[in-house]
Amino acid sequence: MTGILVASVTGGRLVSRSGRLKPYLVTGALSLTAGFGLLGFLGERTPLVLVAVAMVLVGAGVGLTLQNFVLVVQNVVPLREVGAASATVSFFRSLGGTIGVAVLGAVLARQVADRRKAYRRPPPTARRPGRSQSTVDYGEGVEIGECGDHDNGSRASDRTNSPPAPVLC
Repeated sequence: MTGILVASVTGGRLVSRSGRLKPYLVTGALSLTAGFGLLGFLGERTPLVLVAVAMVLVGAGVGLTLQNFVLVVQNVVPLREVGAASATVSFFRSLGGTIGVAVLGAVLARQVADRRKAYRRPPPTARRPGRSQSTVDYGEGVEIGECGDHDNGSRASDRTNSPPAPVLC
């Protein structure tokens, strides 16, 4: 949000002084491209400083382009159609945002589902000796194993007469 705010105010003042739009639109597009390029390389171990830089670049690009595109449209159409042209730009911006959120939400859901499947079963090194092969200890009081495996009396909690640990299937 800081990038959008600063770039929008600064870009608007510079456009008002110079009367030129193209340098700010090109700079905004390059900033967006660089920011999204950096965000494309995010991982679990990406430093937060790099994430912040990428987000500021995206914000600056959005701040330099959004209002300037409206200004371009308003300068091109006749005076009596300025309201309709501005509303059309706003409508298509909202429509693009809606479609983008839906598509990227589906991509994110697919990635989460794939990674969840990959991490569902723990590696054999996480198994403790004395446990059944299909039951793994994930901390105090929680065991994960195959469904139906928790009724065979092979857990440590069954052998020690303590309350049974919940089993996640």
